[in-house]
Amino acid sequence: MALLGFHLTASVIATLFLHRVLVYMPVVNWLLSGLLVWTVPGKAYLSEYVQLAEKTSNGTGAKSKSLRKNAAEKRKNQQPSSAAEKDIDLPKDLPLPLLPVKLKSQDSGVLLYYDELFTILNMALVAGLVFLASEVFQSLYPAKWLADVNLTVVWLCLVLVYCLKMLTQLTWLVVKANRLQSGERTLILLTGVCFFLLAILTMVLDGSWLDLKLDRGLAQLVSVVKNDGKVQQKRVSNLFYLLKALVAISAALFASTLAFPALRLARSYLGALKRSSLLGRLLCQAVFVSPLLLLLLWVPPLTTGVLFPDGHDPLIPGLTLAQYEHLRLLLVLHYCAMRLLMSRWHLQMYLDGAHRHVEARRQATTRFTASKFDTAMRTMNSSLAVVALQIVCPVIVLLTCVAILHSAGNFSWTGEYHVAPPAAPINHTESTGNSFRLVSRLPSLIQLLVPMDFFAAVVSFYTVWTLIAISVTTFLGFLYANFVEKDISSSTLVRTGA
Repeated sequence: MALLGFHLTASVIATLFLHRVLVYMPVVNWLLSGLLVWTVPGKAYLSEYVQLAEKTSNGTGAKSKSLRKNAAEKRKNQQPSSAAEKDIDLPKDLPLPLLPVKLKSQDSGVLLYYDELFTILNMALVAGLVFLASEVFQSLYPAKWLADVNLTVVWLCLVLVYCLKMLTQLTWLVVKANRLQSGERTLILLTGVCFFLLAILTMVLDGSWLDLKLDRGLAQLVSVVKNDGKVQQKRVSNLFYLLKALVAISAALFASTLAFPALRLARSYLGALKRSSLLGRLLCQAVFVSPLLLLLLWVPPLTTGVLFPDGHDPLIPGLTLAQYEHLRLLLVLHYCAMRLLMSRWHLQMYLDGAHRHVEARRQATTRFTASKFDTAMRTMNSSLAVVALQIVCPVIVLLTCVAILHSAGNFSWTGEYHVAPPAAPINHTESTGNSFRLVSRLPSLIQLLVPMDFFAAVVSFYTVWTLIAISVTTFLGFLYANFVEKDISSSTLVRTGA
């Protein structure tokens, strides 16, 4: 550690932990193991079930529970016959039996996109541990922390890029799917266009209406380019607006990737309102409204304009502007923790929609057979890892943005800023002579290429923009699931087996 520094040593240990320990104790086992999966009985069981239903249909009409009970009793002593080998027609007025089975860790490997979910959760855990170790080192030795190479941002950026890649890949599967009768693709395209207009609107607003700090960071980057003297002044004046346009386009594309995960969240939200207890409904309502309430903390007329009326003297004694900005980040971390803890609950709500999924499949076809029944349930169960990615990835994106903003902002958990040392000039002859000396000069090189204030301003914008995107897409997903499509569990990703 004395030779390489704290962050480089922690990164080496984290890499070994990622490749040697988490391979045998993955985080995905906590997320998926123990969930109740609904499976289809065998054809012999279904044949006996249909025969009992036909016998009792002309009589007094036995209940579906008694049908399942009688079929289950005769299933044990049933002899193999040719009926089990043939495809069985299932009547549309007959309730279909489903058998609950707990998902085991050894059965999760066959799920689609399981490896991607495995990698994202492990990388997020390792990046979180590196971030916590860096914060402990910062609180104990703040001077050494400022002089050391902060590789925590690198770990967090890797997790952020991988999550954005998976969200884009899952969204592209919906866009390119040849399902003209499906409304998810149209919803995603319209969401991207609407969010592009909303991004332009947020660019027009100044800091007195929405505290984004983007103009300050872009102005600093333009000033760095302007002071270089190698670029013409006319091009420098247009660089500011070009950067804003690029940020608006990237923000719209990112928000469109959250449209389909919002449909999943809205589906589980509607299911929770019908089947959960009072405490579960209250918790679900709190998680549903939290992004909008957190977004209000970045509206100065409602927050800083009230807490700091004249800009200096706070309404609450002892509260500083830096502490208030840090309090916002702590509340966002609390929201992310709630979403992650409820991820298993959302996945179970998705699996409990098996009956609605099968009913939608049965009503969509004229002839519903046992093979179609089995295919529908296998497709839905195999898409569990896809749904897990759609639920977890937006939360990890918001969590990593907050962590990067905390690290790039150079302030502690008490809300006090740490002044970073100025970027020293790099002597290339000395740096090439010693690799360790080059690593020690890495922060200066990064600050010369990309100003830290610009980087922190962009991350701050995307933190607020993620809250906006989650709030709007969740509300639109609720409207879509409740009024446009009554059952979105038969969505395009599930139908295509993605």
